[in-house]
Amino acid sequence: MHRLMTAFVAIAALLLAQPALAAPPEQGVIQNFGPSLVATCPNPEGVAADPTGNVYVSSFAFKPVANICVLGRTGSLVDIIPVPAGPGT
Repeated sequence: MHRLMTAFVAIAALLLAQPALAAPPEQGVIQNFGPSLVATCPNPEGVAADPTGNVYVSSFAFKPVANICVLGRTGSLVDIIPVPAGPGT
C-alpha cells in the first residue's frame, strides 16, 4: 500500500507541475506591416520577431551602410540600427 501511495503522489506531482510552464506568445496573421520603410529599410528582408513582440527587418541596399529597422508591438518604428558594409562591400 505504501508503494502505491508513493507512486500516486509522484504522478500527481508531475501532473500538477504542467500549468507552471510558460505559454507561447500569441501569434496571428499580419494584415498591415506598419509604417513605410522605403526610406530607412528599402527592400526589406530577413524578417524576425523576438519574444517581446518586436519585429526586426533588415534592408537589402547596395550602400555603404544598411539598416535594421525595429518595429514595436504597436507597429511603430522603434529603432534603426545601422550596419556598415564589411570588407567585401
